[in-house]
Amino acid sequence: MIILDTDHVTVLRYPEHSQYGILAANMHGSVDPEFASTVISVEEQMRGWLAAIRRARRVHGQILYYTRLVIMVRFMSKW
Repeated sequence: MIILDTDHVTVLRYPEHSQYGILAANMHGSVDPEFASTVISVEEQMRGWLAAIRRARRVHGQILYYTRLVIMVRFMSKW
């Protein structure tokens, strides 16, 4: 099993990321087909979105970040 760190997870979350193709190709060509992430990556991602929510003081400004938080939780649940 290969453990992906937060930076890897971030790249995988955004297919338009400049490093996505390289990482995806490396994963596809890996001799070990099992990949996982850790709860530390979940925490780091969560802290980032919660900080963005706090910075957006108005409710309408928070909607985007809450939406992205939900997307992140769904994405991370696959790992």
